[in-house]
Formats: sequence, C-alpha cells, structure tokens
Amino acid sequence: KRFWAILYCNVKMGAIILLLLALLSPARPFSTTYRAYSLSLSRPFAATSVSYASSLRSSSPTRLFSETRDAPLPDGLERLVAGFERMGDEKIRYKQLLFLATKLPAMDESLKTAANKVPGCLSTVHVSASLDGSGEGVLFEGDSDGMLTKGLVAMLVTGLSGCTAEEIQGIDGTFITRSGLDQSLTPGRNNGFLNMIATMKEKALEVSHEGHIPSAPSAPSAPSAP
Repeated sequence: KRFWAILYCNVKMGAIILLLLALLSPARPFSTTYRAYSLSLSRPFAATSVSYASSLRSSSPTRLFSETRDAPLPDGLERLVAGFERMGDEKIRYKQLLFLATKLPAMDESLKTAANKVPGCLSTVHVSASLDGSGEGVLFEGDSDGMLTKGLVAMLVTGLSGCTAEEIQGIDGTFITRSGLDQSLTPGRNNGFLNMIATMKEKALEVSHEGHIPSAPSAPSAPSAP
C-alpha cells in the first residue's frame, strides 16, 4: 500500500508540473507576436530604405558635371592622379595629400570673400580665378581651414591652373576614385570636393567670358580748330 501511495503522489505531482509548464510556456504566443512585430518593422524600414536611396540618386552632385567620363585629363592633373594611383597604400596617399596642402601658395586674404566661398563644404574653402598673360589659360588660387580639404584644393589648383575654360568644363569628379583618394573621404567631404570642381568650372567661364568681351569703341575726337 505504501508503494502505491508513493507512486500515486509522484504521478499526481508530475501531472501538476506538466500542467503548469503548459500554462506558463510562452513559446507559441511569443513566436506569433515576434513574427508579427518583425513584419511590422521590416516593411516600413524597407520602404524607408528605398525612399532614401531614391532621394540620394535624385540629389546626386555628379549631375553638376559633364556626362563625359572617358575624356582625358589635363596634363598637370593627370600627373597628380597617376601619382596617387601608383601609391598602393591608403595611408601613403593620405600623407601625400597633406604634403600637397603644405605646398599650396598662400591665398591673398582680400580674395577670401563670400563670392569666392565654395558652398556645401564641411570646411571653409575659397577659390578664385583669373586669366594668365595669354588671356586663354585660367589661373586659380585657393585655401581651406582644414588640412585634408586644403590638400584637395591644392590638387585642383595645381592640376587645373593654366588650362583653358573649355578644358576645365570637360572635368568631372570621377578621377578621385581612380586616384584612390575616395577611400580617405567621408560622403560629406566627397560632396565638398565635387562642389569645388563645380565652383572652379563656373569661375573659369566667368573670367574667360570677361576676358573676351570686346572693349567699347572710343569716342571720335573733336576736330581741331582751324
């Protein structure tokens, strides 16, 4: 009798434990709730991702530049780009860019005006343009308060000075990828670099147009008295 009593108590206790586990187990409700929650999150996120990507494509700064991607670079810029391209290490390219910044001639403070300020840059950047003695080549001056950005300014000023306005219009920003310098640039600085090119192209056209405006004919001199 004692054996059967102990067996009965054990069976009863086991049944109670199984019942409690069945009641307290969150497996099925949690699974259903988690699945519904995941779906509610994934759909808006996917829609937001597509919308964000579309907005990036629609506002891409590369639309400011020429659609020609295979046009040869001017000799000065080609030498700089090829030099960076040969450097296999990102750190070496970065140091070389900073070295270029130290070699950039100082920009006259009187040229650091609102009209010469490059918009959309994380650092403050100024660029000015003038014509050389031949009246055809464009000479640039530039400066920035950030050393990395100043290196980019130095690259463009050195590479594009002496080019004609027409040659400068054929430049776009894709060579930065070929040079490998894009690996050192944040998206914000990359956009700033493209804005530098856009500003330099605009200023090249301005000074070229001003240099070719024909001067007004001088007024005829009054006849001398007899």
